[in-house]
Amino acid sequence: MLRLSNAYHIIMVMLFLACARPQAPTGGPRDEDPPELTFSDPAIETIMFNGTEITMEFNEYIKLQDVKRELTVTPKINDDYEYKYNKRKVTLSNLELADSTTYTFNFGGAVVDITENNPVENLLIIFSTGDYLDSLSITGKVYDILTGEPLENALLSLYQINDTLNIFSGRAQYSIKANENGQFKFTNLKNGTYLLYSFDDKNANFKCESDKEGFGF
Repeated sequence: MLRLSNAYHIIMVMLFLACARPQAPTGGPRDEDPPELTFSDPAIETIMFNGTEITMEFNEYIKLQDVKRELTVTPKINDDYEYKYNKRKVTLSNLELADSTTYTFNFGGAVVDITENNPVENLLIIFSTGDYLDSLSITGKVYDILTGEPLENALLSLYQINDTLNIFSGRAQYSIKANENGQFKFTNLKNGTYLLYSFDDKNANFKCESDKEGFGF
């Protein structure tokens, strides 16, 4: 009887430990729905914004990935802005914004869910530090001149006609990436005349290295 009792207790301990060990959930349908924005401060198309922080909330738990590469801001802002996330909330802080300017924050694939890395689709936060939203837009499509094929993810840069900088010497005020079909659209630009450049920004520094990156204008 003693031996049976000892064996019984050993089995019970082993069962208890097995039950206590955390296990990853299994089964159930795969999450294919991207997170959705439920709140932002400032609200989209706010005018007279005078803050230094953007807050966003989503309908499910999220995380951030490769923010400095995925997030494009037009016109450009300070590079030392800060970002963080917690559960369903994302915060950008330490933003240095110019007066009377319309800003577009395009997050690309920076905000994804925590289960399948589904990115939030078309996540744009647009607001103005002035009393109206700039409304000029420029659309187009980028092709490889040799093959005629569209250039996926080419970087488009706009410089005002009197700007002393160009893609070889400094970052443009307005930069966006073309999509997988080479299509692009600048929105909420200040009224003016611009020079439009395109290049393959392989190292993501917003400047063209002409010896190893193709470009056009």
